[in-house]
Amino acid sequence: MRNILTQTICVCATAGMFTFVTGCQTNNQGSAQSAPAPAQTPAPPATTVQTPAVPAVAAVQGVIRIKAGSSEPFTDSSGNVWQAEQGFSGGDVVGHDSSVTIANTKDPGLFLSEHYGMDSFSCAVPNGKYIAKLYFAETYDGITGPGGRVFSFNVQGREFKDFDVWVKVGGPNRAYVETVPVEVTDGKFKITFTSNVENPQINAVELIPASLAAAVQASAAPAAATAPGVIRIKAGSSAPFKDSSGNVWLAEQGFDGGDVIERDASTEIANTKDAGLYRSEHYGMSSFNCTVPNGKYLAKLHFAETFEGVTGAGQRVFSFNVLGHEFKDFDIFVKAGGSNRAYIETVPVEVTNGKFTITFTSNIENPEINAIELVPQP
Repeated sequence: MRNILTQTICVCATAGMFTFVTGCQTNNQGSAQSAPAPAQTPAPPATTVQTPAVPAVAAVQGVIRIKAGSSEPFTDSSGNVWQAEQGFSGGDVVGHDSSVTIANTKDPGLFLSEHYGMDSFSCAVPNGKYIAKLYFAETYDGITGPGGRVFSFNVQGREFKDFDVWVKVGGPNRAYVETVPVEVTDGKFKITFTSNVENPQINAVELIPASLAAAVQASAAPAAATAPGVIRIKAGSSAPFKDSSGNVWLAEQGFDGGDVIERDASTEIANTKDAGLYRSEHYGMSSFNCTVPNGKYLAKLHFAETFEGVTGAGQRVFSFNVLGHEFKDFDIFVKAGGSNRAYIETVPVEVTNGKFTITFTSNIENPEINAIELVPQP
């Protein structure tokens, strides 16, 4: 038996102050997530009370953080406050016991509640460019391997097909964050979800104005810039590069096969404060390797489509594997939403043989990458 909490929450954001008016209904009912026999999350009941489809517009263009499935706000380890559940249409919510351990994050509590079976998420925001971060962890004990939960979602026109949380993160109870640069033109940020196998689910949604994204990312992990053991390599570069935060990126090294190219300094790169990081690349490579101590790391792969021969989706498609984490049919143009736009793929990994390895496979055109960052994790 599991306690499922459905709720209606209204939030008004004014000058950093929130007023909550909450009505809650608690139902005790059987659930496939706790029963041993059924393999799927229960289908949402027809009488499910939906949370408001569109939360109120913030008074200022600030960061929006929402903890799915939660009836109360949540303060993370950096002091950021995540609003309680709101903005979803359809589906239901579930919370997990605080004893559940979530790897690859300093904030396991953020992943201990979820909304599942939803059709969409919406929130009203001022028009402009944003960095959307979608937080996932597979915490349902009915999912025991790849393919157990597969769904698709669309973030402001950016399509993510056959998304498998287990595959993305390499197992259950591990945090994964999908980062998507978007532009809002009609005053509404929206995600739509489609079920393939099992119900779609999500743990949290974060929306950061692009102008603030770099500063927010820097403040979220200040130790990473100076911590010993951090590796930063600027692909295709013959000299080290210092970014806007003072971090030094080593010159090109560690690649097997392919070639390098550098773009003109006048080439503009959107979605980043460090355009220079994306003006060189290694392409056509078969692998990248570097020797590191065994342990857990957060790998950040930096991409931008700067080749003028690629003018649309589907013109450069390749696959790569990061220590067992497979990324198939990867299209930078699609991921970043166009050419000359920075995109970062973040992958939590564990090194057990003293070597960090990425392998690349060409599908259409050559694979390419602009920079690689490897940050030790506690």
